[in-house]
Amino acid sequence: MDLTAPSIESFLSDLKPHFVVHDFTHWLPSLTHCLGIKSIYRCSISPATVGYLLSPERKINEKPLTEADFKAPPPSFPPSSIKLFPHEVRQVTSETLKQFGRDISFIERQMISFSDSDAISFKSCKEMEGPYYDYVEDNSKSQ
Repeated sequence: MDLTAPSIESFLSDLKPHFVVHDFTHWLPSLTHCLGIKSIYRCSISPATVGYLLSPERKINEKPLTEADFKAPPPSFPPSSIKLFPHEVRQVTSETLKQFGRDISFIERQMISFSDSDAISFKSCKEMEGPYYDYVEDNSKSQ
């Protein structure tokens, strides 16, 4: 999908939409901003998972993540019953650090999509995941 950027840019230049909804296509927000188009990140990951795994409290941009980082939730994460077993911690660590496309990890794609988009959308509801929505929102503001 990374190799489609020139085609997408040409298409968006011709179409001139008001906004573009995207998933973890991390390069799309910067492309749309250059064209004066808003970008909306449609996150397929639940707010609870995003808060647990991608919290800025984990200092993701400052150091490589290790299995130890995922054994416990971030310090101000809402009380929950989320407890990862050792095999889950290994899997999460492996998947988040795996390279997707052009020398960029899954977690880097997610973080760039979150930070560079004009808005974020989740497929969930506040009644079910309210504290996690609030946590993600509060931590997004602090970036």
